[in-house]
Amino acid sequence: MAPVFDDACPDDDHRTDDELVEDFLDGDVRAFRIIIERHRARLIAVARRYAANEDDAQDIMQETWLKASTSLDGYRAEAKLTTWLHRIVSNQGYDFVHHRSRRERPVLDEEDTAHRMQTKLSHTPHEHVVNTMLMQQILAKVPEYQRTALVLVDMLGHDVSSAARALGVRPGTVKSRRARARAVLQETVDV
Repeated sequence: MAPVFDDACPDDDHRTDDELVEDFLDGDVRAFRIIIERHRARLIAVARRYAANEDDAQDIMQETWLKASTSLDGYRAEAKLTTWLHRIVSNQGYDFVHHRSRRERPVLDEEDTAHRMQTKLSHTPHEHVVNTMLMQQILAKVPEYQRTALVLVDMLGHDVSSAARALGVRPGTVKSRRARARAVLQETVDV
């Protein structure tokens, strides 16, 4: 898809490319829009050489415009702006073609999808929500002073001595509170 702008940018602007670059770097967003309009036709032709279809060409151009807008401060007027932009679109096209396997996602109805899917990389954020909610409900049945001892030692990994110091009690008190909290948990889970 082509970039969408809120107002048209006809190229009746008489500034040179170098002046437009300077103005963009000084905060004039419209200057970059004019650069896009001025060079779009030539650069899309380059992108199409790398693309299998028009959507791919537009993806390459989107990446090109993003790269250009974030790197424009590195442009030196030793070459024409169009040459610099041509180089970016060529690099983006090359990356698009040669790194496609990193971007492409398998289609679920393909026969070999199961072999290509990486389950270790998948993330299901709600996988443990039910268990977490259940644990919160069970812990709510434990008196707070026992729950605190249990959480400090069994969930947060403190040793009994440091938990006792944090709570201002003796280590034996932490041990007994944990034991009582565990008994309540065990009783609730067994029901």
